Amino acid sequence: MTAMRSISLLLVAALALAACSGADASEQTTTTTAAPATTVPETTITTPPETTTSTQPVDDGPTSPINGLTTEDDEALDRRALVVKIDNHPNARPQSGLSNADVVIELMVEGTTRLVGVFHAGDAETVGPIRSMRPTDGQLARIFDAPLVTSGGQDWVVSQVRNTGTSIIGEVGRPQTFRSSARSAPHNLYGNTIAIRGLADSRGYADEAPPALWQFGEMPDDSADATEITLPFASGLVVRWAWDGERYTKTTNGATHSWILPDGEAEQMWAETIVVLEMLTYTQSPPPGGGPAKAVESVGAGNAYVFSDGKVVLGAWERGSLGDTFTLTSGDEPLLVPPGKLWIGFFDRDQTPSWGE
Repeated sequence: MTAMRSISLLLVAALALAACSGADASEQTTTTTAAPATTVPETTITTPPETTTSTQPVDDGPTSPINGLTTEDDEALDRRALVVKIDNHPNARPQSGLSNADVVIELMVEGTTRLVGVFHAGDAETVGPIRSMRPTDGQLARIFDAPLVTSGGQDWVVSQVRNTGTSIIGEVGRPQTFRSSARSAPHNLYGNTIAIRGLADSRGYADEAPPALWQFGEMPDDSADATEITLPFASGLVVRWAWDGERYTKTTNGATHSWILPDGEAEQMWAETIVVLEMLTYTQSPPPGGGPAKAVESVGAGNAYVFSDGKVVLGAWERGSLGDTFTLTSGDEPLLVPPGKLWIGFFDRDQTPSWGE
C-alpha cells in the first residue's frame, strides 16, 4: 500500500448544537420486564470468500429508498423501518444480525462508537447486543421515520428523544427481546425484528416506508482512488476499510471486525458503499442528577465523502430539520451515492479521514 493521502475540506456551514446523550454509568432502563437467557451460538470468524454473491441491484423490482438496491419483494419495502441501537464495546463483538440490515451507521458515544442497524427490507431473528439511547438517536430515527429499539436510557435522555417525536421500544421481554447466557450484562440483550414489528403494529405506530435517504447513482469516471480508508473516530478507536475488488472489509483498532451470520458463522463486516459525514461531536452537560454524554449533531451542514468501487468523491451534506433527510452535493451538482450494502459514518468534524491506494 502506498502512502496514505489525507485531505481536509472546509466546512460548508456552521452546525447547530442540539441537546443530546447520556452516560452508561447512570443509565436507567425504560422497562423492567425480565426474559429467560438464550445462548448465542459459538462462531468461527472467517473473512468473506471471493465467491460470495454481491448485493448489487438486480435488473427489475422496486428500489430501496435507503440503500438504492432493488428487490423482488414489494411488501418488504412497503413497511416501516426499524432503527436498532447496537453495542460496540469489545465484549459485544462480534455483533449479531447486522448482516441483514439495509444500512449500518457508526457514531461516537463516550470513549468509543456504537452501531445502528436500520432494518427495512431486511429482518433479523437475533440482533444485538442492544444498548442504550442517546439524544442523538432521536435525530437519527427521524431520518427514517422509524421506531428506536434500545435498552433504555437516562430519564433526561429518554425525554429528549421522545420530544423529537420518536417512538421508543425498550426491553419488553420475549418474543421481542431476550437476554443471552453466553455474554455478561450489559452486553447480552438481543432482539427479534420480526416480533418487534408485530409489537409496533399493536402499539399503532405508523407503518410507512422511510423517505429517500438521498439520490443514488454511479461514481464519476474520474473519481480518485480510495482502496484503503482510515477513520480515527477517537484516539483509542480507529476504523479501517480495505477494498478487495468487490467490497470494503472492516477492521477496528487493527483487528478484524466481524458480525454473526444467521447460520451462526461469523464473517468480517463489509460494505459496498461507505458514506462519511463530518458532524459536530461534543459532550453535553446534563440537568442536575444526570451524567454527561457524547452527542452528535446531524442537523446542519458539513463535509461529505462517498466511497465505492475503490474510489472516492468529495462533497458536502446538509440537513435542514428533523423532518428532512440528507442533501448531498459536489459543487453545483448532486453528490450521488452508488446503490449497495451501505455503511454510514457520523464522523467528528475535528478528526481527519484519510485514504489511498
